[in-house]
Amino acid sequence: MRILLTLFMAGFCGVLLHGQNEPHGCGTPPIKTKWFKKYVKNREAYRTDSSTVLFVPIKIHNVGRDDGSSLFPVRGIVDAMCTLNEDFEAANIQFYIDGEINVILNSAYNNHATVLEGAEMMFENNVDSAINVYFVANPAGNCGYNLPYAGIAMSRGCSGPDDHTFAHEVGHNLTVQHPHLGWDGNVYQVGQPAPTMTTYDYTYFKDTLILDTLIIDTSIVEYADGSNCEIAGDFLCDTHADYLSTRWTCNGDLESNTQQIDPNGESFRSDATLIMSYALDDCSSRFTPDQIALMRANLLDEKSHYLNRRDTLPDLQDIARPGAPSDDEEVHYENIVLEWDAVQDAEYYSVELSRLPTFGLIDYTGVTSDPMLVVPELQLGRRYFWRIKTFNSFSFCSEISANESFVTANLSSTHTQAEKLGLLIYPNPSVEGQLIHIKKPQSLSNVADIAVFDAQGRQLTTQLDDQRDHIMIRISESYQGVVMLRLRIGEQLVYKKLTVIKS
Repeated sequence: MRILLTLFMAGFCGVLLHGQNEPHGCGTPPIKTKWFKKYVKNREAYRTDSSTVLFVPIKIHNVGRDDGSSLFPVRGIVDAMCTLNEDFEAANIQFYIDGEINVILNSAYNNHATVLEGAEMMFENNVDSAINVYFVANPAGNCGYNLPYAGIAMSRGCSGPDDHTFAHEVGHNLTVQHPHLGWDGNVYQVGQPAPTMTTYDYTYFKDTLILDTLIIDTSIVEYADGSNCEIAGDFLCDTHADYLSTRWTCNGDLESNTQQIDPNGESFRSDATLIMSYALDDCSSRFTPDQIALMRANLLDEKSHYLNRRDTLPDLQDIARPGAPSDDEEVHYENIVLEWDAVQDAEYYSVELSRLPTFGLIDYTGVTSDPMLVVPELQLGRRYFWRIKTFNSFSFCSEISANESFVTANLSSTHTQAEKLGLLIYPNPSVEGQLIHIKKPQSLSNVADIAVFDAQGRQLTTQLDDQRDHIMIRISESYQGVVMLRLRIGEQLVYKKLTVIKS
C-alpha cells in the first residue's frame, strides 16, 4: 500500500446549485434511498455490532488544475482524515486511505459548476469497494456534496482540521439525513407555525442518476415534542425538530439563535451539536446513537463490501525528532538534506519548511517514506524552520515535531566534502544504468552504509559491489535526473550530488 509521495508545489438549477450562495453549505438534498426506506420500516432487523471497530476504506482523489497547481497538500489530507476519524470515534467507525492518492489534473473538474459535472468526474475515476472522495477547489459552489451512486466531492477550503463537512458528507454516504429533511429548497418563515408537510426535489440525488425524470417527494414536518419522530423529519427520534436549511449560528447553550414554531404552535430551537445539521462547525461535534446505529447497519448490510480488509496498522505513538540541520546551522541553499530518526510504524513523513516560526506561510512541503528529504533549492540568506508529521494509512493524528532551523548560504566552495576527504566518485554525470565508481583512500574508515535518494527524498534501489577501497553501485530503477549519494564513513555522513542522464 503506497501513497503518492510528493505534491509540490433554476427548475433543475435550484437542485444543482443548492447552497451555492452559501459557500459553507452542504450540496446534498434529502436522499431517501431504497435501502433507507427499508431500514426505517424495520430497524430491529438490522445488526449493528456496536462493540466492533469497522474499518472503512477511503479512496482519495486529489484534483488540481491542468498545469499541476492547486492540489491539496498531503498534510491537508492527513489533517482532514484525522478530524474525520475523531468525529466517528464514538461510532466505532474508522477510515483509512485505500492505496495511492490519485492525482487528477483537470481544471474543469477542479472548479466544476454543477453536480452533473462532478458525477462525470466520479464515473471516470471511481474505484470499487471504497468511498471515493474528491478534494477540489469548488464542488458546484458548496463545501461538499455526496452522490449516492458515485462519491463525495469536498472543497479544500472546507476540509481544515476544525471543519466537520467531511464527516457530514460521509454521514450522507452512509445514508444519514439532515435533521431538517424536507426543508432543503424551502425557507422557514420565522415567527410563523410550520406547515405539516413539505415537498422537495432530489432529481440528481436518487439511488441512480436519472436525467429525464423529475423526482419530487414529500416530507412530514416533525413536531417539537417528537411525537411523530419515526415518520417525520429524518425518521430518527434522538435528532429533534429542525427547520433550518441554511447555515446557522448557535447560542451559548449550543442551540440555534433562531426560534422556530412547529405546526402545533410550540416554540423550540434546533440542536447545534449535530454534525448532520447546518449549524456552523464551531457548534457541531457529534452523531447521535440513532444516527450511529443507522450508519453501522448500512455498512454491515448494504455496504459490507467496504469491510474487506483484515490487516491494520497501529496508531503512531512517537513524535518525529528533527536531526540535521539544526540550531541555525548554515547550509548550502541547494540540495539541502534534512534528516530525522525513523518512527516505528510510520509509513510516511510530511515535512514543512517556513520562514516563520508559526508556519503561517509554508515555503516548501514534501512527503517521503524515508527519514530524510532533499530540498532542491531555497532562497539564499534566509532562516528556515522545519518540522515533521508522521502518519500511516490508518493513523493521521500524531503530534507534529518540534521546530528546528537552519540558515541558507552559498557554500559552493565547501560543498565538495567528498573530494576533500579524498573520495573519487565517477562518472558524473553518469548514463542511466551505468556503474558508478567510488574510490577512497586507505586512511578513511570503512564505508558503513551507502544510499541513493532522488530529489524528493525517496531511496532508490541500488546494486552494490563493495571491494573495500573501490565500491561500485548501479541504480536499479530506470531513473533520470539528479540524485543524492549518501555515504556513512565512521561517524560522519558524506553527501554527493550526481546527475543521471538518459542512455
